[in-house]
Amino acid sequence: MRIPGWRLAIATLLVAVAGAGCSTGGSDAAGGGSNTKVNATSNAGECGKDTRTVTHELGSTDVKGTPERVVALEFSFVDALASINVKPVGIADENDVKRILPQLRDQLAGYTSVGLRQSPNLQQISALKPDLIIADVRRHKNIYDQLTQIAPTIAFNSNQASYQKNLDSAAAIGQALNRCKAMDDRLAQHRKVMEELKAKIPAGTKDKFMFAVAAEKTFTVHTAAGYTPSVLEALGLTCVVPASGDTTQPEMNLESFVAANPPILFVTKPEGTLFEQWEKSPLAQQVGAIKDKKVFPVDVAVWSRWRGVTAAELIAQDVVTKLYGG
Repeated sequence: MRIPGWRLAIATLLVAVAGAGCSTGGSDAAGGGSNTKVNATSNAGECGKDTRTVTHELGSTDVKGTPERVVALEFSFVDALASINVKPVGIADENDVKRILPQLRDQLAGYTSVGLRQSPNLQQISALKPDLIIADVRRHKNIYDQLTQIAPTIAFNSNQASYQKNLDSAAAIGQALNRCKAMDDRLAQHRKVMEELKAKIPAGTKDKFMFAVAAEKTFTVHTAAGYTPSVLEALGLTCVVPASGDTTQPEMNLESFVAANPPILFVTKPEGTLFEQWEKSPLAQQVGAIKDKKVFPVDVAVWSRWRGVTAAELIAQDVVTKLYGG
């Protein structure tokens, strides 16, 4: 007997959820195709040198002196720079200053937009005369050689990186900037903030959740290997969508969403989206999060787009407030 496609999809997902743990354990499983050679200690011996050889996802790059004119092509790198009070001269901000987190907008004022994250404007970047460019390994691999002709360029996995991988990249950025102590201090402060927020969650709590980005025609879930779910797992929660395959952001249909049956759902922009249509269906009413009124709208910039120490702290505070009243 031929099994209908949607039933097969449900069965496959249920097997995956039952048979695979969600915890990433701080690794970059399914980390978007990049290698794993960059960790928190990859460049530990380089700080203080006039010329530092910085190891990154696409190799190694010599960076001289203390860069002052930095161009950042992903928001997580902007976050890393802002966290140690370095203002980039150029940011790939999708030509919209409102894409910058409100909490950082004043601090970063005066930068020049270099266009889209997916396809930044090389002429605008060159005109800024940068002494360091920070690129995303997935988005910018094909233009990496062109970027290196403009300025020394380091590349990290941002778009599909885990929380721990992001912290490792921030440490490497601090090393590239010759500001190791400042970055070490900020990351230590970050760990303290996260521990304080985690302490507000009742001991032994094992709440299971799903995080998704809803759009007009799509419902994209983030797996346990992705940035935001791994932030929540660091707080002690458990993601119901395990790491699988080469992407941390697969699309899901209604049937597989019902099969996953998240008890808690954090979702961006639920109004006017495909998810809003799903909520009205009898099938979706079986899902624990919908049935128990545990669907929590969240800000797409903070929860999905930004990624970084500032975003992680805002996400963690949001979780504690929404779930535990802290």
